[in-house]
Order: sequence, then C-alpha cells, then structure tokens
Amino acid sequence: MKFFNLIFIISGIILGSTPCYAQFGGGSKAIRKIKETELLVVLDPVYGDAYNEEIQNAVKTYWTFTPYRFISGPQYKKYCKDPKYSFLSRFDVVEASVVDEKITFLGIIQGGRCGQDVGDFAAYFNLWVWGEKAYAVECVRTVQILQNYLKMGIEKEIPALKNWEDVQKLYNRNKSRLNNKEWLLQTADVLAEYQDIRKIRDYYKRGKVRFAEFDEIDAAIKANNDDVVYHQLCYDSEGYRFHTWFSARNSEILYMRQAQRKDRVLLGKETFKAAEESTP
Repeated sequence: MKFFNLIFIISGIILGSTPCYAQFGGGSKAIRKIKETELLVVLDPVYGDAYNEEIQNAVKTYWTFTPYRFISGPQYKKYCKDPKYSFLSRFDVVEASVVDEKITFLGIIQGGRCGQDVGDFAAYFNLWVWGEKAYAVECVRTVQILQNYLKMGIEKEIPALKNWEDVQKLYNRNKSRLNNKEWLLQTADVLAEYQDIRKIRDYYKRGKVRFAEFDEIDAAIKANNDDVVYHQLCYDSEGYRFHTWFSARNSEILYMRQAQRKDRVLLGKETFKAAEESTP
C-alpha cells in the first residue's frame, strides 16, 4: 500500500494495495477529532537519550495543538484503546520499493485502536537520523511540520487526499512565498554540472540562491528565519522521493515536486525550472 509522508495521512479507513493509490480519507473531519485528544508522547530507551531529550524539548517549546504529556513505551498499551488520547511516536519502514534502506518517521496515532503499523498512523513525516547531533533540529522541524498540517485542517476545510498529486495541490498554493527569499542550498543536493550559482540563476529567479553548509541552514531553522528557504529530499513510506522546499520559519512547506529517477534525485535544470514556473 502506498502511504505518503507528505500527505500527513489523517486517520479514517485506509484502503488499497501497492501499486495503487490508497484511499487516505480523513481530512479536516479527522483533524477535528485529533484536536479533542490529549497527545501522549512516547519515549523509549531503545530510541536513545539524544532522541528522547530532544523530542521532549521540541514538544515543550512548539506543540500547542493539544494538551500533551510524556509516557514510556510500555505505557502505550495501557492507553492506546482510549480515543481521548492520541500518540506521538517514531517508527521505521524497512521495506521500500525504491530505496533499499531504513526510513524513519515521526507520526501521530489516533487512540481507539492499538495498531502500530504504518497505516495506523494518523499523520507522519520523515525524521532524519544520521547522527545524534541532528536530533536537535530534526525533532523541532518534524514536530512543526506535523502541527502545521493539523492547524491547517482546523483553519480551513481540507478534503480527503487521494494521491500525491492532491498533496502537491494543497501545498503548492504556497509557491509564491518563495519569492524574494534567500534559498540556502547544499552542493550535495545538486547535480555536478549545476554546482555553479550562475547556472542555477539561469532557471530560478524567484529569489537569491546561495550554497551553504548544513550548520548555517540549521541555524536559520532554529532562529525561525522568515527570510530563508531551504530544500530537502523527503520520502514516502515506499521510498519514493519528493523535492520539498521549506520556510525556515516554522518549517512550513512552500513547494513540492516528485523526484524523477533519471535525475538520481539530485537537483538539476528541470527541477529549477519547475520551481520557477507559476503554479496553476
């Protein structure tokens, strides 16, 4: 079954089988149910002290969508059948059809059932875990992304999202907000022939573009810098990749585009042009 981390799948019945698109259901109706819960944030020694510490910091600092408290992993079974709770937990997908690697997600489970498979998560997004140092920014970013989507479903009516094209339509209406922002770009994300800012500017003219190290992008995210945007390659639970542009302010998604395999997921001419073009 194909689940899209960029869709932030919102509860309801999930149907379908690979490679068909699933029925994602939910939308604002399901988000309103989550709004009525208390969020229980699952901590577990198996995740390591760095993760457990940083997810607590991120939730305490940024989470406002529902009341919350922290529980240990074994306590999940005590509460999971009660629909007055929702749960924030991490999980891994190890069988991906496109990439042969483990993909880690942070997601929300609606209480009332005790499933912990990918289809049981009401909302989820990539949690990049290349080292303990990364948790400080990744926990903040992922918590903000999840909350942004849930708040969106309260502020305006969101219909069911049936495929990744629906997801693009939802987020690409923000594309104009790339205008006049400074795009901090890592050279490792770009095809070798375009690792020259002048070549990128031939196709992308919405704002300034500058190569930067991860630490500078990290600092912009921590500073909630509204003048900066950055790019990251995101995965769905089958390993399909999506070029995604974020604002460093509150990790808002401004634009996304499915990566073409022929590009070997690195940024090149076609993606720069697509980011420049107006969205219908």
